[in-house]
Amino acid sequence: MKKEDFDYSLIPGNFLYCLNRQCPRSGECLRYLLSEYGASKDDAITVVSPTFVTRDCRFYAPNRKVRFALGITTLYDDLPHKVMRTLKQMLIAYFSQATYYRWKRQERLISPEEQGIILCIFRSVGIQSAPRYDQYVEQYEWQTSVLVDSHPDI
Repeated sequence: MKKEDFDYSLIPGNFLYCLNRQCPRSGECLRYLLSEYGASKDDAITVVSPTFVTRDCRFYAPNRKVRFALGITTLYDDLPHKVMRTLKQMLIAYFSQATYYRWKRQERLISPEEQGIILCIFRSVGIQSAPRYDQYVEQYEWQTSVLVDSHPDI
């Protein structure tokens, strides 16, 4: 990330910054780098406690962009109607109706983790082709996610 190439308006208001220069991962952590750049124009920000120093920091956010999907209007294009209805019901049951329709209206990005779960749902009904999204967007991941080795049973 370069300071001058970064769109600071994308940072959500609830983003957690880090001010800990002694952290062994500060040079590669988005939370620390943005605090160093003075990214927040707010009067107050939320920060990780400066006394929190660990190599396995649960607040660590990698300084890299990830590939989000945007839009699901092409998700069912090559699928039989009966399978499409089943998939739609399963997606709504797992993620919620509000999330599903926000994806459909392209109001919400689909995270890499969510794309993995959608792929698992496709596989659970026998669809071997990968889900087709309207487009992809490269962006920083603002929320710290818990890494898991496998998805829950679907």
